[in-house]
Amino acid sequence: YNILLECVWKNVSLYLNNELGFIFAPVLPKVFHQNYVTTKKFINDFQQNLSNDELKEFSTKREYRELLGKWNLNTYYQLRFSEIVKNVEKTLEGKKWAEFFSTSSTSDESQPKRELNEIIWSYLSICWEEGIFLPEL
Repeated sequence: YNILLECVWKNVSLYLNNELGFIFAPVLPKVFHQNYVTTKKFINDFQQNLSNDELKEFSTKREYRELLGKWNLNTYYQLRFSEIVKNVEKTLEGKKWAEFFSTSSTSDESQPKRELNEIIWSYLSICWEEGIFLPEL
């Protein structure tokens, strides 16, 4: 009888699934990210206490698969994507689009292209910041 898997893990996962179900809601991306990272860290720390055979058994546990399945990473991604796109659109509001896509190569006319690249790069860089990036995505 494996007390860690059959008793401890089973009760922890039941508690997370039944009593703390709100942690899986991606409505607030910042809170969702924090909950996801904290839960993944807890699972990784828990797994450190298991032998190789127990790790194999752990990965097949229904409770483990259900817990991982509750995280709606697709919705989290869509919320973060929308957030970034809205910021890019807001920043570009009122800009002259023709300047951004001009084929001219003079120094004065390439400034808007450089500005557009900087704007887009600054928002793309946000994707890898701590508190936003999730390796699973």
